Amino acid sequence: MPYCSKDNDGHAPLCLLHAVYLVFGASGGIGSALVKRLASKGRASAVVLSDINDDKLQQLKRDFHGKGAAVDALAADAQSPEEVRAGGMLAAPC
Repeated sequence: MPYCSKDNDGHAPLCLLHAVYLVFGASGGIGSALVKRLASKGRASAVVLSDINDDKLQQLKRDFHGKGAAVDALAADAQSPEEVRAGGMLAAPC
């Protein structure tokens, strides 16, 4: 069953289906809030965290381990296609 919520402007609901989500900037304020929301209460089946700060990233992964979704982490700079590709997130150049 998807999780659906209405935005503050009364627009159509946003439905997040059970899927795999990739969150860049996961250890920052907005990123970690998004991970928390996705990884809890069955809103996602898996969440892949990515950030340049590996220490914070690994701590975030430990924090959400076993909280509802499978969580994995990849230290990479999202602005670097080479780093993202090396982590297996891009199969071919964009």
